[in-house]
Amino acid sequence: EISLAGKVAIVTGGRRQLGAEQAKRLAECGADVCIADIADDDLMAETRAAIEASGRKVLTAVCDVSQRDQVESMVKACVRELGRIDILVNNAGISSRETLMNVTDEEWGAVFDINLKGLVMCSQYAARQMIAQGDGGAIINLSSSTGLNANVSRGPYSVSKAGVIMATKLLARELGEHDITINALAP
Repeated sequence: EISLAGKVAIVTGGRRQLGAEQAKRLAECGADVCIADIADDDLMAETRAAIEASGRKVLTAVCDVSQRDQVESMVKACVRELGRIDILVNNAGISSRETLMNVTDEEWGAVFDINLKGLVMCSQYAARQMIAQGDGGAIINLSSSTGLNANVSRGPYSVSKAGVIMATKLLARELGEHDITINALAP
């Protein structure tokens, strides 16, 4: 069993699928959770209700992680409403089923804005809060097996997820002195 009692976690892309399950599991372990996602819909309400049923506090935030002002607002709301940030799960992401030879500028930009730029911005704001708190924290980045093994039919997505792995390594070196651990998962 893992006890996260007294901890606060942010899960980006937390309203559905893997993100919702991550948010629910963190709550089951005792953390209060901020679910951040691009939309506030029935899926967000279902995930919120599941976390509330576990007896934990939950905050929902509409946040496009590719937009700096929205990321900053989400982090500030989390601290204001839940008191702190101990864990960030960078789960938000979009896929692409295109080859590198055929990808458009728009698709390339969208994939990298969410999957990599958003991950870095969320990490910046959450880590600054963790540093200010003075007692460390954890950042978990969602990569993919396609970031480790070339998948021609998912070119931009694969390259962005390889970038997540390098961003994780760099952030780990930058933030280790503050007792903030950074890891990547590659499902």
